[in-house]
Amino acid sequence: MDNNLFRYKLNIYLMYAYSFFHSLIFAYVIERLYWASRGITSQQVVYIEIIYAAVVILLEVPTGSLADKWSKKILMVFHAVFSLLEFIILIYAHSFWHFALAVTMAGIGKSLCSGTSNALVFESLKMNRDTECFERVLGRIGFYDYFAAMLAALLGSFVAAKSSYITTYWMSLISVMISVIIACFFKEPKAAYEKEEVISYFRHMAAAFNFLKDKSAIKFILFFGIVTGAVFTYIDEFWQTYLQAINVPVILFGVISASRMISSSLSGIYAYKLKNKFSNKTIFSTVIIVLLSSIFGASVLKTSLGIIPLIISFAAYGVVEPLVLGYLHHRTESKIRATVESFQSLALRVFTIICGLFFGYFATNYSIFIGFRFLAFSLIAYFIYFTIKQNKDIEFE
Repeated sequence: MDNNLFRYKLNIYLMYAYSFFHSLIFAYVIERLYWASRGITSQQVVYIEIIYAAVVILLEVPTGSLADKWSKKILMVFHAVFSLLEFIILIYAHSFWHFALAVTMAGIGKSLCSGTSNALVFESLKMNRDTECFERVLGRIGFYDYFAAMLAALLGSFVAAKSSYITTYWMSLISVMISVIIACFFKEPKAAYEKEEVISYFRHMAAAFNFLKDKSAIKFILFFGIVTGAVFTYIDEFWQTYLQAINVPVILFGVISASRMISSSLSGIYAYKLKNKFSNKTIFSTVIIVLLSSIFGASVLKTSLGIIPLIISFAAYGVVEPLVLGYLHHRTESKIRATVESFQSLALRVFTIICGLFFGYFATNYSIFIGFRFLAFSLIAYFIYFTIKQNKDIEFE
């Protein structure tokens, strides 16, 4: 085998390893508790989430263009380096602005990685004429991602209970350092796109806008992903706070975290089978009903029984991203796919900020249960819109 082709094949295995170690973050399972121990309130967490969203909004599309025009490998290295800086800051953080700086590093890293990793994988496969394996490779990357996160959650909760919260951050720092080293070994597959036409950023934006303008069904489904994603952001961010409120011991956080990730990953893996058995209308309507019902159930059950609907909500949301992005990819031209996704990502961040302002108010001034109830009622309001709109104006393709 040609050495260059071997290096491109090696990129795939390096991406598996990179995904594993970058997700082997032992601190995430007690993140909210650690932040609270350093004096950060729920309202401040929301403000910090808004800062993160703002950074991503400003940088996501420009960094995507940078990946095409400069180097995907270098952006992946920078992604890992900014994650390293994030954890160094978090270890020594003792004020709101320290944590805000840390999430700024995280936001920059997220922007650098967004779309870049998938493009690096696809173009590496393209060099080996093996692009038909793309979806399978992404599935495996997702597996290593979730497996690492589950392993980290189980070990992290044990270490936090037996030692201290800060120990999990030092352990996470080691994992991120390994991911920096792995990223340095990626090979840039420049030849995969050397012959492609160079299109300016503004032409990309105009083409994507004009495409979406006349595609009501795609806009409708993207909006579904935006609303559900914005709401679920705060379930994903505050499940630890919820468990603490219902008096679940920290040592069990890892088991519960593993359960939520297993439910989410399994539903995501098998999401593609749903579209072969049911209509889009049935699938998306059912997802909203299950999601809002489970979130409302968690907000009402103020005992350990609330864990059941909480995990169900993760399973319900697990099918959203593959189905929404699958609907988009099957109906969007290749040359503007990333730009259309950027529009969705920008809108998602805006809705996340708006939703977070209200959620933070209710969670801080009342309780996490009232905060969750606000999220459930938000989905109820959206479900009414969803039902009226799809019955009146939308014809799914």
